[in-house]
Amino acid sequence: MNRNIVKIALVFTLAASATALSACKIDAQQPAPEQPQTVLSADEMLASINDQMGRMNYGEAARLAADAQIKYPGDYRIHTAAARAQAKLNDPVAAADALERAVSTGLPDLAKVLAEPVFDNVRSHSAFAKYRSRSTAARASRPRDTTNYIRAGDVEIIESTRGDVIRAGDLVLDTRH
Repeated sequence: MNRNIVKIALVFTLAASATALSACKIDAQQPAPEQPQTVLSADEMLASINDQMGRMNYGEAARLAADAQIKYPGDYRIHTAAARAQAKLNDPVAAADALERAVSTGLPDLAKVLAEPVFDNVRSHSAFAKYRSRSTAARASRPRDTTNYIRAGDVEIIESTRGDVIRAGDLVLDTRH
């Protein structure tokens, strides 16, 4: 009699398991609700890229910049940010390509961008040969005491001999005379 009870219990357990599995299969076949895709503006994407650069996540910054370049191919700021990220990843060819796109979409001051320290490690590569004379001219024309820019997310610090400017969101502290 005990064996019969065990067999009956086993049959009920298997039936319950089969019912549970079939319920899972039905739920798995139903499509998941679609997540609304948010479309970021060029400024928002640029802020995300700069935030990742400030966090020294250069790979993520390059990935975000590549996405932004596809969505906003006419924005030189996006291409310039991509060039900076690629330069930090020590990829001079990709940095030069992104810089070329920035120039073709209206980068106003190439010499100033090339003079940025972020390009120091890739500037001597052959991909930058056509920019080399511009970058050396820009570095030669820079005064000894330069302005330093630091940016991370919504916080921006500009240091110069005339004073400093600190921006955090809508708050601005300006110590320039």
